[in-house]
Amino acid sequence: MLKNLLKWAGQRLLTLNTYLFLFSWLAGWRLRKTDYDPEFRHFLGLIPQEGIILDIGANIGIMTVALAKAKPGCSVYAFEPAPPNLGALRRIIAWHHLTNVKVFPVALGEIAGDATILLPEVNAVLMPGLSHIVEPGLPPAKGQSFAVRMERLDRILQTSDGRKVVALKLDVENYEYFVLKGGRELLQRDLPLIYCELWADDRRDACIGLLTEMGYTPKLFAQGRLIPYEHQPSINLFFIPPAVQSL
Repeated sequence: MLKNLLKWAGQRLLTLNTYLFLFSWLAGWRLRKTDYDPEFRHFLGLIPQEGIILDIGANIGIMTVALAKAKPGCSVYAFEPAPPNLGALRRIIAWHHLTNVKVFPVALGEIAGDATILLPEVNAVLMPGLSHIVEPGLPPAKGQSFAVRMERLDRILQTSDGRKVVALKLDVENYEYFVLKGGRELLQRDLPLIYCELWADDRRDACIGLLTEMGYTPKLFAQGRLIPYEHQPSINLFFIPPAVQSL
């Protein structure tokens, strides 16, 4: 209750862009400077020092900045279509003077075309972290809607100047399966480490099936290490490529 009240007050006392920027700065500081989110920190530790990192669902840049600072020898490609989030993302990248981040202002999916993204509102508070693609058949939700461009990952990254995509962080509010299908050729070519939020529904099973066909092994983080995924109630999964099954 208090947290939502503070969000409500912040969004009204400040412009939305400034509120999101300050939230990104504070949350990013906590992520980088404390032991908050050991799961993501474990993912960071597994990423090679060189190559391309994809941050799909970059939102307001909290993890984008952490990835770019922890891996200065890598290029971070940040994908975020929602205009309010995109403004804060670009602002936090500029604040930190990051030169190894490239922003892609598009949504990703199975096919290219036009799409609508919703920044939902809950109890008069905008929730940028829950921004999602509007899909036919889903019940209407309150919030701000934006027309955005959707592309296939395979189309955007047909070539990567000789460098491999070495890691992928994916969090797009239950749209992950379509992103993965649109990037199947890239995944099969580079076999990056994947850290992915998956809701406990049929799409989780579809994502696991798609990636295991490519040789990936699903694991989850528990007690400081990765363990085999056996349908435990964890929203975040690691997908380990066949070349590094010892993790």
